[in-house]
Amino acid sequence: MAKNIRQKGEAVLSPTPSCDKCRISIEITNICNHKCVFCPSARLTRKRRFIDEDLCYRIIKEGYDLGVREITFHMLGEPFLNKNLANYIRAAKSIGYSYVYETTNGALATPDKLRDVFSAGLDSVKFSINASTRESYLSTHGKDDFEIVKKHIAYCREYRENSGKRFNIFVSYVATSQTIDDAKQFKNEFSNYADSVAFYAATARSGVASGNQLPINRDENRSCMQPFNAICVSCEGILTPCCIDPHLELAMDDLHNISLKDAWYSSKMTKFRQMHIDKKLDGSHCEKCLRDGSNWLQLLDL
Repeated sequence: MAKNIRQKGEAVLSPTPSCDKCRISIEITNICNHKCVFCPSARLTRKRRFIDEDLCYRIIKEGYDLGVREITFHMLGEPFLNKNLANYIRAAKSIGYSYVYETTNGALATPDKLRDVFSAGLDSVKFSINASTRESYLSTHGKDDFEIVKKHIAYCREYRENSGKRFNIFVSYVATSQTIDDAKQFKNEFSNYADSVAFYAATARSGVASGNQLPINRDENRSCMQPFNAICVSCEGILTPCCIDPHLELAMDDLHNISLKDAWYSSKMTKFRQMHIDKKLDGSHCEKCLRDGSNWLQLLDL
């Protein structure tokens, strides 16, 4: 059975880490049907697009050859907008990935599409539902899709029970200062559908307006594991060491011109990891995210 939503990834703090503990995130599109107040996607300056199909299949294969066994087809954007989602999942499972997971706002996760991705081998799906009422959902997501999403997650649970397929259903809730008081109501309702419900504090790192942020604890000694255990590929084909790098300010290499292996172990990526190991991040893009607690996603115990 797929792992729990709260499980943290492992990492080896090395300038040249092996990939057996890595996950790979391939952004198959940066287009989204929602405009969530906490998400940088709503203010994206990059051209909206879908990933090149041949490149995506190549990265799936090269990631597996590197030793990666966990893969998702999401960073920014809504993966169910890409007509090839089920095909990419099927390709990953046929190659041998042990855990293929997906995140969606759920509005486009229709019964037909859900059956397609689970038939292709999807191990878990996480619905990002960040409000407990139709009114607050419209305010948070920018779309009046609350009832539609509820129907889709209910179908997902029903399909699992009736089909005999083994996959996990997760739900996440990014709480803002306007919606934090509704979190318990949300948990009571959606716990009936999901195997796990996770709550996060809306932060500046996610592009939230300052009036919506929640006060959270700072951690001056916090380390980031992503450069060591997360292979992130944008829909343009750019390798970046961070899954939330909306403007590709941390771009390492263009994978149209270099293999994934060579990019992962490039001198640029190696130097970047050494900066994190030595904690010499002054003036870097990562400094504020790590040193200021308002800039990194934090689980809430609700």
